[in-house]
Amino acid sequence: MGGGAKKALLQERGGKVRKLQDWRTNASSNYLVISKMKNLSHLNEIVASRTLELLGEAGNSASPVTVTIFRPEELPNSAGFSCSYSVRGLRIDLNKECRGDDSVQALLLTFAKIGADLYTCAEAVAGRLRWAGDGNLGFPVFTMLDEKVPEPKERLVF
Repeated sequence: MGGGAKKALLQERGGKVRKLQDWRTNASSNYLVISKMKNLSHLNEIVASRTLELLGEAGNSASPVTVTIFRPEELPNSAGFSCSYSVRGLRIDLNKECRGDDSVQALLLTFAKIGADLYTCAEAVAGRLRWAGDGNLGFPVFTMLDEKVPEPKERLVF
């Protein structure tokens, strides 16, 4: 299936399709598909989770922010894989998915999208989001967002 046909198929499935031009692989067939899901109740197989700390506005109290990644699922008609994730505990809870050609690509895109969501959220920009006492939340990002990640930076850069 060529890139154009794949892009058209992904658009039919109802998400935003963005061609990944900033990837170091420069693979023209890679697409990041983001769709906001209404309900994650059908997802029950968690493959990874991380708990972050959200500092209070005065910096004195902390509440948990939980990132949950669900098992990638094959899409119908061999259209690739979808990997869903949720972020709970920020001002706005997130339920999203990323799609890839296979389950590995779907997972990699999911980790990068989580990094993009977290490092650009209002709480992280204000310096209130922490993991292990640090503003580096341990998620990789696309190179175009690299300046948003506090030092020391993760060396997994897409």
